[in-house]
Amino acid sequence: MADTLTPEKWGRKESADRWSAGQAARQQIYGAATEMMLELASIQPGSRVLDVAAGTGDQTLMAARRVGPTGNVWPQTILPAC
Repeated sequence: MADTLTPEKWGRKESADRWSAGQAARQQIYGAATEMMLELASIQPGSRVLDVAAGTGDQTLMAARRVGPTGNVWPQTILPAC
């Protein structure tokens, strides 16, 4: 059986390690498209962003870098019912 990310594991170091290990691959696959999406949405310094279904959070971090210290980004991850 594959190792799955269960609610009991969400706050653990293993979860953070798994996320970090996949970040480079996700950036390579989705990075350019995400940058284009943020550009088309006119995300810039001072913007306020609500990221619904934030998923892995990579796009949330990219938006946060764009809005800078004068903007805000609120990630809203939709968790499965437990």
